[in-house]
Amino acid sequence: MKNLALLFLGLFLTTGILAQDRDARRAQRDSKIESLKVAFITNQLSLTEEESKNFWPLYNDFQAERKALRKAGKKGKKGKNRPNFAEMSDAELEAMIEERFNIEEKELSLKRKYFKKLKTVLPIRKIAKLHQAEREFKKKVLDQMRERRGRGTDGKIPPGRNPEGRF
Repeated sequence: MKNLALLFLGLFLTTGILAQDRDARRAQRDSKIESLKVAFITNQLSLTEEESKNFWPLYNDFQAERKALRKAGKKGKKGKNRPNFAEMSDAELEAMIEERFNIEEKELSLKRKYFKKLKTVLPIRKIAKLHQAEREFKKKVLDQMRERRGRGTDGKIPPGRNPEGRF
């Protein structure tokens, strides 16, 4: 009985340590991706030192507000499951659609607010390139993730791999 208790204690501690290790790896990965994003966007927009100094605090504030807005929009939703429209009433569907419109309006308002701020620190051509640079960076990251998981850049599993992407 004592050995069984020690075994469970060991398993519990090991699970906790592994979860912390996974969280640390995730934080390290996110930090690395963020550093690469800064370098990529700085290069794509050809930011000068002065422009970078003024641009990045604004951009980071925008990203933080955008993330908070999206997080608030996801509150109350159950997990990552998509809604089952067949089980929802018309009133629930209408409320869900209206809420999505409200979130999109708030996000558009946020984009306009930061567009006005960015115009004070960057030329309009560089602001116009920003969205394109963000999309290109995201595509590069997703392509690399697919390649590491054994999928091609088209998202398809290459011949000779099983459906789980393992040999």
